[in-house]
Amino acid sequence: MNKREFKKRLHHFMSKDPKFTEEKKSAILTRIKTKTANKKKVEMRPVLSGLTLLSVGIFLIFFGMQQMGIFEKQETDPTLIATPKENTDKSEGKEKTSVKDNFSPPTQEQINSKVEEIQSTFQLNMTQDEATQAFGKDFSEDKAQNPEGSPFVFWRYEYFNDPDSKRNPILPPGDIDIERLKKRTLGISFSIFWNKTEAHFATIAYHEGDTVKLITHKRDGTVTVDEIK
Repeated sequence: MNKREFKKRLHHFMSKDPKFTEEKKSAILTRIKTKTANKKKVEMRPVLSGLTLLSVGIFLIFFGMQQMGIFEKQETDPTLIATPKENTDKSEGKEKTSVKDNFSPPTQEQINSKVEEIQSTFQLNMTQDEATQAFGKDFSEDKAQNPEGSPFVFWRYEYFNDPDSKRNPILPPGDIDIERLKKRTLGISFSIFWNKTEAHFATIAYHEGDTVKLITHKRDGTVTVDEIK
């Protein structure tokens, strides 16, 4: 029996019984409606609670999957975590090599050929402009002691030089760096000493065999060759 038929029979029953006044009928029907409404509310609460729990559960599962996806990307994606080695040793997919790795000591033939070139090009009394045209501008300038008077200004050219090898700082400016020549981190040390703007004399030091040779173009025009062991 549905609710409509129940109400219809109840109303018919109360109409035949004179004890049920209109006021009592109305009160009974109102009470029935109230109980029905309360029952609906009670039935809906567990339904709503179940839906709420289900929604919360789905949200938590979805959020957890997102977090796992992020962590997995961080572990597998090399662009997110770059090690110092990758940043310092590689550039645009190419490995960097230091200048030291590229440097190799010159052969004796290379050194002798360059010494002959310097010998044939250098001239006493040549000007500084002529020197830069002949030997270039890649030189270091300093002053050396002169026992006869004011210090000499000189230019030092270094050939077959390992950039990672530095001149000993305790050496006087005009002295030859024999240690680097013996280690073959320096092939040739060529110095021109100036009298104002003209070449006064020059020295050429280079490694040959087990010794260091020193060629000196003196002020009087003579040339000497000495060995420094």
